[in-house]
This record gives sequence, structure tokens and C-alpha cells, in this order.
Amino acid sequence: MEKVDYRKTFKKIYIPGTSPEITEIPSFRFAAMEGEGDPNSDEFAEATGALYSFSYAVKMSYKSKDAPSGYYDYTVFPLEGVWDLVDRTKPVEDKNNYKYTIMIRQPDFLTDELFERFISKLKKKKPQFCFDKIRYITVTEGECCQMMHLGSYESERKSFDIMEDFCRNMGFERCEMTHREIYLSDPRKTAPEKLKTVLRFRVMRIKKDDSNSGNPVPDAIETYISEHPEEIQSLLNTLNEVISEAIPDAEKRISWKMPTFWKQHNIIHFAAFKKHIGLYPGDKAILYFAEELKPYKTSKGAIQFPYDSQLPLELIAKIAKWCYETGNHH
Repeated sequence: MEKVDYRKTFKKIYIPGTSPEITEIPSFRFAAMEGEGDPNSDEFAEATGALYSFSYAVKMSYKSKDAPSGYYDYTVFPLEGVWDLVDRTKPVEDKNNYKYTIMIRQPDFLTDELFERFISKLKKKKPQFCFDKIRYITVTEGECCQMMHLGSYESERKSFDIMEDFCRNMGFERCEMTHREIYLSDPRKTAPEKLKTVLRFRVMRIKKDDSNSGNPVPDAIETYISEHPEEIQSLLNTLNEVISEAIPDAEKRISWKMPTFWKQHNIIHFAAFKKHIGLYPGDKAILYFAEELKPYKTSKGAIQFPYDSQLPLELIAKIAKWCYETGNHH
């Protein structure tokens, strides 16, 4: 069997172009670890080291006496990460607030039994690594939007904006809050502006109006609201209506994984959490409305409205209008 090189055998999945595309990602199996916090931390480095140690142990196992049945030569797959936020009320720039599942795809011949055997051997051979935390999982992404991002990790937002615009133009929308990154460059050896990272998120096609029912299809924000409990939906619908009336010319979309009102730039976001609704008008708005916002908890660019208190709808409308009229986009 010819050597399996992901850059050639799975080129469409791992080496996309620098323009967005919609593609179907099949099910694959991964060695994976979950964590929270700054990806520049020692904990993240240790997790990455454990995954690579495991993956190369599988790769080199053909040299052992009990080589896996069905073994074939292959190139070790790149590191991937699925990213989310722990607390969406905190600034996106706060890397300590990141939540991640990092993973490396494994060859087809690696069974569950073989996985356990490799983990057992590695724990004895390299006790310094946290092999106990590695899980062997199956991931099915399905229909996705992806593109190659060239540049630093900090500049990825520009590529995500391009991807989201592409999806809307093609009749698709994001269907979950997380995104995937596939790291094709070693940041220790590559200049930030030359890093290559595959960016990907799951999408679904926006259905056209059903001519039989006559019911309009929900927009992206309505879809987001429908995924929450009924009592929360009522508050989110009210908030959505108030902002829509305050800035009727703004476009509705999902950005930064939150319902967003947009006009050439993001104007204002909102999101639902366990104990409150978060409103994100930007730090300049927080400063401008500081006196009226004294009853509420605020942080850089964010306001928290607890579920057990009434939404200040007039104030929310004023903030949305101010953001729109002053060009306080962020």
C-alpha cells in the first residue's frame, strides 16, 4: 500500500485554498484532550506533547514485535483544536478564558483495544506525560466552511469574517458556536506572518420559505434563540425586537458566536448565559452610559442583565442607537 500522506491523500480536507469553500468532512477518529486556559501555558504544551508522543508511538509501532494488524505507512496528522469560551461575558482577547479540545487524527488500523495498549505502555515509559487524559473519540463534522488562513493567530478574525460573508452569499449559516483550527506550521520555527492554519466551522443550508406552509424561515438570530429554554427565549425575543426597532437598517447575523447586529462592522451583540443575558456594545459605550449602567455588572465592552431583574429596554435601545449613530463599531 502506498504511503498515506494527508497533504496528498486528503488534500481537500487539510490543504484548502485561501478563499472560503463549503465541503463535507467525513467521520474520523482522534486522540484528544480537553482543557481550559491560555494556549501559551505549560499545561497546553504538556497536552500537545502527550498527543504527539502517543501519535508517534503508533506511527513507529511497525518496528515492534507485535506490530498492529493492518498497519500501513503514513504521515502523522497535524494538531487540531476545537475552540470555545468558558465565559462569554469576558473579552474574546482574554486567552485565560479559552476552552479547547486539541486532537490528532489516528490511522484506521488503530482500534479501541490497541489505543488502550499504547496508552498503558506509554504511561510506564514516559510517566511525565498526562496520558490518562487522552481519549479516543470519533468526530463527524459534516458540512463545513473552511479556508486556509495565512498569518498570525491573532489575525484570524479577518478570515472568519470573510468565511461568514461567503456563507451568507452561498445560502449557508453557522450551526454551532465552536470552530476548528488545523495547525500546519510550527509556531516555534515559523514567523507569525507565514503561519498556515486551516479554519473551519460547521454550517447548514438556509432553507427557503416553505410555499406549502407559508411560514418564513427563521433568521440566524431566531435560530440561536430557539435553542434556549422557553423562559429564556421570551427575554431573548424581547431583546431582539427592541434592538431591531432601534436600529432597523442593521443586518442580523451570528458573529463571535453570538447574535449580532451589523452594518459594515459589528455594532452590538447579545448572548444568553446560565444566570444572565450579556449585551456587548463595546467599551466606549460602557463608558458613555456609565451612570445609567451603575445598577448592572459591567466589564470591558460587556453588560450583564440578571434573569431575576427586568430588562431595561429603553436603555438598551438607547445604547444600540448610540452605537449605530456614532459609528462605535467593534
